[in-house]
Amino acid sequence: MTLRCYNKQISFDWRYLLVYILFFASSCSRELDINPPFEGEKLVVNACISAAGINVQVSFSANPVGTFLIEKTRYVDDATVSLFEHNALVAVLKHESEGNYIIPNGINITPTSGFNYRIKVTSSQYGEAESSNVTFPETTNVIYSKLVEIGPEPGTGSKKTRGLLSFVIDVSANDNAFVELIINSAQEDCLYFSKPDYEITEGFSNPCEVESRYGKIISTRCGTTNLDTLQFIFDIQHQNYSSGTEELLNYDDLELVVNSISQEYFDYIGSMNYFLDADADMGLIFGVPEPKTLKSNIMGGYGVFYASNCKAIDLVVE
Repeated sequence: MTLRCYNKQISFDWRYLLVYILFFASSCSRELDINPPFEGEKLVVNACISAAGINVQVSFSANPVGTFLIEKTRYVDDATVSLFEHNALVAVLKHESEGNYIIPNGINITPTSGFNYRIKVTSSQYGEAESSNVTFPETTNVIYSKLVEIGPEPGTGSKKTRGLLSFVIDVSANDNAFVELIINSAQEDCLYFSKPDYEITEGFSNPCEVESRYGKIISTRCGTTNLDTLQFIFDIQHQNYSSGTEELLNYDDLELVVNSISQEYFDYIGSMNYFLDADADMGLIFGVPEPKTLKSNIMGGYGVFYASNCKAIDLVVE
């Protein structure tokens, strides 16, 4: 009797185990559409307004399936691009080349801090796209800056001398500012720089930040105040590939570009970095990846329109 009951219990457990196996096996199957629906060709607008003027590049989206995108020219050279200030038309831009549109000669437009700007693009073939209103930002004041020479990066074997840049930005009037930081030199424009390790220095602020094409963009909404010191390091030597030697940069030509930007650019670059980040695809291993989307403030199309207000500060090594 005991043996018979034991065999019945084994039979009962195996049935449940078989149900579990079938359930999870069926839940792991997923059909992937390798030819997703295409919304149609739409305008792609990438534009910036600054003290130097406005530049707009217009192209159009293409179906990612069945087309070799690199070989297909997507510039739109016959669009009508209109610039508005406080919803009043102030200029119709002229086409320059390869989808680029600029302010026509004879029209002087100086953006004003606090004013709202937007653009509207119309194409007979690709329809209409319009940006949201963008507020032109105030310049960001740097109330303290210091650049000191430090040694090579430990453990790398490199002999390149690095610089430690410390500075304080005044954002006391705006606790939600967005600032792009760029270091330029005569020999090598747009030097890459990063946050130093705690072994080098302590007590620096930890703002929201994203890597831009030229430098780093910080957002003060993560706790950076006018009392915080931002600190970054970068190489102050560069490799002379023709002679195979490392040469010091010309200190007199180093400058810090402090570029106040509107939030649209910060959000767009942040989403672009995530879109291109291979680590973000790790969710695929577990079957629950975060959807990748690019932030856009262009209605009826794609892209970004943002404002930029920058100034440069000469850096001297101490």
